[in-house]
Amino acid sequence: LYYLYLFNPALIISAMIKAILLDVDNTLVDFEGMKEKAIEASVRALLDTGLKMPFTEAYEKLTQAYWEEGIESNTWLSAFLSKYDKIDEIKIAAATNAYRKIKQAYLEPYPTVLPTLIKLIKKGIKLGIISDAPKLKVLKRVDNLKLLSFFDAIVTEANKPSKEGFEKALSLLIVAPQETIMIGDWPEKDLAGAKALGIKTCYARYGSKLRAVQNPDSDYTINSFSEIIDILEKENNQNETARV
Repeated sequence: LYYLYLFNPALIISAMIKAILLDVDNTLVDFEGMKEKAIEASVRALLDTGLKMPFTEAYEKLTQAYWEEGIESNTWLSAFLSKYDKIDEIKIAAATNAYRKIKQAYLEPYPTVLPTLIKLIKKGIKLGIISDAPKLKVLKRVDNLKLLSFFDAIVTEANKPSKEGFEKALSLLIVAPQETIMIGDWPEKDLAGAKALGIKTCYARYGSKLRAVQNPDSDYTINSFSEIIDILEKENNQNETARV
């Protein structure tokens, strides 16, 4: 199907949108907001178990350790303690438990996600996830959001913006690039690889509090997930007119 569209420009012009690819963090769920609250809880647990450091300083340095170690890393607490205190299993246990409790409480989809996904499915749109995270973590996160049954394909460890993950998603969904829209909050990772394949792109500005981009290189920008319905209708109405 991909090569059929690649070598037939007439089909590209009139391609209807049949599938939507989605990032997870900060696209389906407020990952940044959850992390802020969870790290705050971890800092309080560290202070309660003996860390000698002002709250604000501890929060800034623990957040820095989290990003430096990587968002899927399990070593950020020990990295922080080894640098600013000492490795202490009691502190790690308390901070980890505090983090997990807040994470679980905040793992809810953005308010408009669920009703919008239902509308998309009713319209016959195929849905896929493409994430850089390990498979088990992605599946657990999406299951916690109670959204696992909505998706026809889930591609993990995609190494975005590499094109391979996007190509795999298209293959699993059996759609061409021109029949697909990719939605994500990080243009350089989520959207660049999709655009290189000819997939239409949509920047989720609502999920980019820490690294908002004023002029993203994307076909569309949305401030609420629900706006994808209007984009879909616009795309398909235009393409239906082009077919006539």
